[in-house]
Amino acid sequence: MRTKGIGSILFKQARKTPDIEAIRCGDQSISYNELNDKALSIATVIAKSGLKNQTIGIVGKRNFSVYMGILGSIYAGCSYTPINPNHDKSRIANVINECSIQLVIGCLDDLSKIHNIINENSLIIIMPNEKTPYSGFHGKSFGKESIDTIKQNSSPIEVDKNSIIYILYTSGSTGRPKGVKVTYQNVLSFLKNMNQIYSLPQGFRSSHTFDLSFDLSVCDMFFTWSNSGTLCVLPEEEKLMPSEYIRREKISFWYSVPTLASFMDRFNVLEYDAFPSLKYSLFCGEPLPHELAVKWSNAALNSTVENVYGPTEATIHLTRRVYSKDDLNRVFTNGIMPIGKPFSDHEIEIINRDGNKVSYGDTGEIVLKGPQITQGYLNDVEKTKSAFVHFDWDSSESKWYKSGDFGFYNTDGDLECLGRKDNQIKIGGQRIEIGEIEGVLRNYELLNDVVIVPVKNSDSSTKTLVGFITTSLSEKEEQKIRLDSQQFLERIFFPRKFVEVKAFPTSDSGKVDKKQLLSIFHSILH
Repeated sequence: MRTKGIGSILFKQARKTPDIEAIRCGDQSISYNELNDKALSIATVIAKSGLKNQTIGIVGKRNFSVYMGILGSIYAGCSYTPINPNHDKSRIANVINECSIQLVIGCLDDLSKIHNIINENSLIIIMPNEKTPYSGFHGKSFGKESIDTIKQNSSPIEVDKNSIIYILYTSGSTGRPKGVKVTYQNVLSFLKNMNQIYSLPQGFRSSHTFDLSFDLSVCDMFFTWSNSGTLCVLPEEEKLMPSEYIRREKISFWYSVPTLASFMDRFNVLEYDAFPSLKYSLFCGEPLPHELAVKWSNAALNSTVENVYGPTEATIHLTRRVYSKDDLNRVFTNGIMPIGKPFSDHEIEIINRDGNKVSYGDTGEIVLKGPQITQGYLNDVEKTKSAFVHFDWDSSESKWYKSGDFGFYNTDGDLECLGRKDNQIKIGGQRIEIGEIEGVLRNYELLNDVVIVPVKNSDSSTKTLVGFITTSLSEKEEQKIRLDSQQFLERIFFPRKFVEVKAFPTSDSGKVDKKQLLSIFHSILH
């Protein structure tokens, strides 16, 4: 079935507001008219190359080239997958081969970093300003001059609603990265839910803090463009301290991982009414500490503060919990804000190890069902079958996605997420969630940003725990906390050592990178 897809929606919206800024990067910007024009030109090149329903490789980080490439791929009725040129070369090669990528788009600097990996039969689109041909690449290349001379298609190609719109690869923290296949219908369902909740005027200013390999970037782009907003790209040099960026760009729609807000809090910039332009503030990708929600609410007096949740396999996010002033003195599990209730067209259940629903209020694995649930994993039937399943207690034909997250419904009917199944550790025969340890320790002012990392034995069992902090902690202060915390935490779960770091290292997604923290600990030992 052909559907009026996201391409048509974005194309028509852009034509309604041709002069509004579509994207702002630093002190440069492009209008919707220019973005539309470049995307149509790219789509025409793709179509004339004979590529239909293919995956296009978008090479680079957050710059004009990648946005033109993404929109051009969608206008061509194709899918896209982001390729970070700074990633390990074997991983890049795996993505190119697995997605059967025959055409890549990016700026010259980014493309040159992977020119030895690009297939010699590939087509290359170099945007936005470079001339062609470029002798450093195999195959045929197109640049601005050659693209501008091509007679454009008049409109985007319509696609089947079940066609793939993008393939995003997981981080690989639990093994080989998986390519998640997301359809045009999945994204349309997400945008429908977003538009039922949020109302913003044309030209509103939206943050863009995420790497393109993180699916939350899709919300930044498509929600903003489908509502004629301006996508304001966070400069790399302000990544750890975006407070001035929020004020300078007059951001009204904010979307980030909590770590970004935590960085700002650490440097005392979450002052009262610091961000008057904000209207909506969404946090996703990591647990949102209750204390941080309170501080952000005080800094953004005109804004909601929302904890939203959704794995990549559920298309960006599908639950939300809005912070309320009534929450100020409430106590939540591990000091973390609930993730709330699902969108009205989705269902969430909690199951035990046998796949049966638990009693209301009991803890188990979170499973999700609804139109945002994706098709599964690229070229991996077994993993798809194990994660996307039917349950005997559900008479419908729909599949449920097993998230791998633990949670429960509280007395308010809100879902609370306790973290990953693999976030549970066992020491001395006793089991505990890492989030529970962090929740206890964060009650102490000197440890309110602590991150606990388990150190493993050769057999993968937990040897000990290390706490990483960004404040100084004396031996006397540590001993006092150690003794006091025993009324809340078994002694065996108290970290063996605290390591002070200037700032927590982050991954491309902006989350705290625990692998790097572990490397820091091992380097100290040696």
